[in-house]
Parts: sequence; structure tokens; C-alpha cells
Amino acid sequence: MFDFILKGILRDRSRSLLPIILIATGVLVTSLYYSFIRGYERIAIDSSARFDTGHVKVMTRAYAEEADQRPYDLCLLGAEELLVELQANYPDLNWYERIQFGGLVDVPDEQGETIVQGESAAMAVDLSAGSDELKLLNLKAALREGRLPQEPDEVVLSTGLFKKLGIKLGSDLSLITATMYGGMAVGNFRVTGVAEFGIPVLDRGMLLLDISDARRLLDMEDGVGEILGIYKDNEYNWDKAQAIADAFTAGHADPADEFSAVMLPLHKQGDMGSMLVWMRGAIFIIIGFFVFIMGLVLWNLGLINGIRRYGEMGLRLAIGESAGHIYGSLVLEALLIGLLGSIIGTSGGVAFGYWLQNHPFDMSHYLTNATVMMSPDISADVNWFSYVIGFIPGFLATLMGAGFAGLAVFKRNTASLFKELEN
Repeated sequence: MFDFILKGILRDRSRSLLPIILIATGVLVTSLYYSFIRGYERIAIDSSARFDTGHVKVMTRAYAEEADQRPYDLCLLGAEELLVELQANYPDLNWYERIQFGGLVDVPDEQGETIVQGESAAMAVDLSAGSDELKLLNLKAALREGRLPQEPDEVVLSTGLFKKLGIKLGSDLSLITATMYGGMAVGNFRVTGVAEFGIPVLDRGMLLLDISDARRLLDMEDGVGEILGIYKDNEYNWDKAQAIADAFTAGHADPADEFSAVMLPLHKQGDMGSMLVWMRGAIFIIIGFFVFIMGLVLWNLGLINGIRRYGEMGLRLAIGESAGHIYGSLVLEALLIGLLGSIIGTSGGVAFGYWLQNHPFDMSHYLTNATVMMSPDISADVNWFSYVIGFIPGFLATLMGAGFAGLAVFKRNTASLFKELEN
């Protein structure tokens, strides 16, 4: 029976070609869509973790309530002692001290008169030789001109800020901001390099300096705005990060002390949680939509095919074949069509996914005014689930369509079969 039905499918393309094309297209789109969303999620988490949120972030309770404003006046003090504790208690993560603040960049002429000014978002990290930050932020690859700071009071500008100020490498500038106590702070720096991170929100106006220079400028000795923790395998685990954050906060947070330390996982910062939930929900929505639409289409194709094969079904009933056996052959035929379509669709979807994974799509043109900390290079992420996420729904849709359409076999009136055959 199996060989007979398979030969019929391959030889009579009029009843199999269109369903196979529809199934293959749906499976291909589903597999590729899943891989694309996975890639989007991976890039979003990676970019946000490295430059902003970490997989977990430690800060004061008051800082956490206004984290979007970077309130460095609510910073953590005793940062070095806390860093040692974190490294000892959570060895699965690498820990990085950060200070982020805003300021006004002033470029003077030879007489000290202002030539141009511009707003800047400053980020202070450990830029010492051998620092893990150099690899984490991929600073050597991001450098477009000059070199990284090697001496005190040296800074690197983003390409957007460098172009806006219209200065040259080696130029001096002043950074005007406020200390952590609210007093005015002015620091004089020399520009040694220009960097482009590929993240529009950073490249528009970022100033990168060593954390020791920032502490001196902001009067923040042994203080830090936030401490980022990133898993050494670079894989974000939602539940594990939440458990670590809850345990740390329970042991350090004091409701009566706004400067007590708390820890937040990545998905509890900003809009990251809602974005990740949306992306994961979108995968199952598209699968359900695919199963429903494909099942509906295949049901209609089955009904049309049944009308075309009305005489064949009648003949088979007339010669003594049971309705149940005919129905089973129709379902088996549909499953074979679903198998062929799903194999073709999965192969195409995974192939396109691997191609997109190795050839990222540049969306920088669409992210010019973006405020999210995300790389514009969007790629797919193909894993084992990419092979089954379209394959299984392809079978379900085929089975549902053939199952409903084939029920018409049981409604045939046996008494009228010979009259139909005479006509």
C-alpha cells in the first residue's frame, strides 16, 4: 500500500505538486522566522549585556530606581571590597566596574577660548593593559583611528562625536560635569583615538575614558556607578540569573538604606523583559497561525481533490473496499505529501538560516535614531529546534486538512454508486 500510494504521488503531480509547494513554503517561512527571531534575541542580549545591563547588574537601591538617568551621585561606595566578594561568591561570572555619566565637551583654541561644544555620554571602564574590558567591548576592532588611552587623562571619542566637534587626534578638550556631591567638575583630556562600535546610540556621542580618571574627576574614590556580571560562557539563563539576583539582594538590600546594594537580572532592566517575552511569544503565535492557515488551505485542497476523484472513490467503494480503508489511504497519502513538503521546506529554511547567520543583515539605516543598545547587524541563529519547528507543524497541518476532507468518503450513498458509474 505504501509503495502504491508513493508511486501515485510521484506520477500524478496534479494532486500532489500544489500541496507540496504550499507545505514547503510554510515550513520554510516558519523555520527561517524562528532562526531569525533567535538571532535577533541573541544579538539584543549580547549587545545589551556588554554595554549596558550585564547578565546581572549590581547597584544601589536608589540608583536602580532611576537607572535610566545614570544617577552616579547614588553610586556604590566600597566598590573594591564588593567586587572581591562577587568574584568569590559567583565564580561563573566575570565582573566589570562601570561609571556612566553625562557632560558637556568643550574644545578650546590656543588662547583657551571655546571653539565648539557638544553634549556627550561618557562611559568609564578599566582600560589598563590586559583588562578584560578590552575584549568584552571589542575595543581594538572598534578603533578606527589612533590608539586606546595608555596614560592618565586620555580619551577615545565615538565617530559621531569626533565628527561633530571637528577636531583632530591629539587635540585637547575639557569635559564639564558635576561631582557625585553636586559640585562642578572640569577635566582636561587629550583625544588619542576614534572608535565605532556599530551601535548607533553609542556612536552618536560617546566619550570613553579610564575608570580611574572618572573617579578622580567625579570625586568618587572607591566608588562605582554599577558592577556588571556576565556569564563566562556568554549564555544568558533567565531563571539562573533571577535566582542569583534574588539571593544577593536578600543578603545585601536594606529597605531603610537607599544606598544598600541590590542586583537585577538583565530581563528586569528597562524594557528588556517585555522585549524578550514578545519575541518568544511571537514564535508560537506564528506557528499556531501557520498550522491553522495551512490546515484550512489543505482542507479546501482535499475537498477539491475529492470532487475531482469522486468517481475513483465511488469505484473503490463499489468493488468492495471499505470506507475506512479508503479514508486511511487518503490520510497516508496526505502524510507522505506532508513528509516531502516538510523535508523540502526544512532544508530550505535551515539553508537560508545558515546563510543569514554567516552574512548578517545591516539594519543601521533603520536604526539611525534608535535609543536601544543593540547592534545593527542582524543575523539568524540556527539550532536543533530550527529543524523541527516547521517540520512538525507541516505534518499537523497536512493531517488536519486531509482528516477533515476525507470524512466525505463516509457520506457516499452506496445505493447510487452503480448509477454514477453508468453515467
